[in-house]
Amino acid sequence: MQASIQLLPAHQINSKKWDACVDKNENGLIYSQTRFLNAMADNWHGLIIGDYVTILPIPWRKKWGIRYAYVPDFMQQQGFTGELNKSMLTNATEVLFKWISYGDFQFNFSNTQLLPILPNLIERNNQKIDLNKKYIDLYQDFSADAKRNIQQAAKETFQIETTWNEEIWDLFYQQMKYPHAPNRKEIQQFKNACKMFSQTNQCIVRWVKDKQTGLQAGWVGLIDNHRIYNLLNLTTPKGRKSGANYFLIDWVLKEFSEQPLWFDLEGSTLPGVQAFYQNWGAQKETYFQLHHNQLPIPLRWIKR
Repeated sequence: MQASIQLLPAHQINSKKWDACVDKNENGLIYSQTRFLNAMADNWHGLIIGDYVTILPIPWRKKWGIRYAYVPDFMQQQGFTGELNKSMLTNATEVLFKWISYGDFQFNFSNTQLLPILPNLIERNNQKIDLNKKYIDLYQDFSADAKRNIQQAAKETFQIETTWNEEIWDLFYQQMKYPHAPNRKEIQQFKNACKMFSQTNQCIVRWVKDKQTGLQAGWVGLIDNHRIYNLLNLTTPKGRKSGANYFLIDWVLKEFSEQPLWFDLEGSTLPGVQAFYQNWGAQKETYFQLHHNQLPIPLRWIKR
């Protein structure tokens, strides 16, 4: 017997059952929690298989009267969470694409069974570090460049702070200038989400200051029972020269070592950021991107 498939707007979803599915499954990531979706998505529906055995969040917007799917900033991997099999996913994607004919999706690392169903999937790379090791073992996997920068930074008068700091957010606003960077509204949405997650001790703020020059680097992450998510990490020009960001990431890895968690670096398409993340001995994790276009002709050609 085929499991039932429902497509519900956010306000009709049983959030307790939905979040329980995210929490208990290894492929459940914080991006699919209802609180995060409510904070970051303009609108969203949920595709639900059975009694919340498998779920799929669908953030969406409207333009020219057309509903389209999109990937909110700070939400790298969504996709299907829970039990997966090819037959189930085939039926679910048929329902999905009858409802939404255009947009972008990012399916999480576990959704490999979509590959034969959706041949236009593009593989994207994430990087993650297994924190369930002693720090000395993590350190052995750092690159020579990272070790050199950490040793150099240790000579500075750096201090690590763990309190909420508005100056960090000012730094983020100033530096988000690269192509397709989150805009001020989206950063503010994420800031509000972080305040909300702080109430359940799921937001981690760490920043490096120097006695003479103040803030040098800042980092904001979220944590669940699977991962620590590296969501914002920026440094000042002075901090870049002094190795403050190496000092900061090294501190975070040391602080959370020997815990049954992954440190999710989130990867990046920015060459400089990519190079920085490759210094930490992370392993590759593949997730999947899809651009879907089944709009009526000629709209399909215009929106290609």
